[in-house]
Amino acid sequence: MVRFLLPQDRARLSWGSMTDGYDFEDLGGAGDVGAAGFGAADVDAVVTGRGEALKAERTPVGAPLAGTTVPLSAVPHPVFASGSAGAGVAVIPDPDKEIVEVQSPVAGTIVRMQPHMFVVELEGESARVLVQMGIDTDQLNGQGFATRWVEGSTVQAGTPVVTYAPKEVGRLGYDPIVLVLALSHGSGEIESPVALSGPCAAQDELFRV
Repeated sequence: MVRFLLPQDRARLSWGSMTDGYDFEDLGGAGDVGAAGFGAADVDAVVTGRGEALKAERTPVGAPLAGTTVPLSAVPHPVFASGSAGAGVAVIPDPDKEIVEVQSPVAGTIVRMQPHMFVVELEGESARVLVQMGIDTDQLNGQGFATRWVEGSTVQAGTPVVTYAPKEVGRLGYDPIVLVLALSHGSGEIESPVALSGPCAAQDELFRV
């Protein structure tokens, strides 16, 4: 099992307390965390009728594994549920699967790699997508996870990134739900074509950034 949980990252990436959360500005780039609403470009698109053109340019974000999608508000963690970490969707892993391959939801570069989470920066863009496997699973010190890549690796949408044991994580007392978030994006800044709850296959489109 390959592990990359460094002490300094553990302090910064832990969800164990509200004060030890992610450094959102560093992970997600400029902009207020969770800021919702339209920006100038959005208003201009509506006024000039260019909304459809902008929609076509957005990047689809796929489900990193098969399961059941649920809204972030259903996630049992206040930071995720409130959207403070970013807008997105959660996926409950298939309960029949002991081991699953968690895939990259987009093409890009892995800029953060931990056993329980990874962040991919989209090619040619500043947008970053977080995949978080489980709630407070940083406390497992890599148990239930095996990483396949290191930071700086280039991946495609659908590339397996982490081998994940959600049932083992559940037996250890942790919620194995998987979150897919557009960091530093508010709910008004992504397009969500999927239903808020329902079955999904790996790489089914969850939303666009």
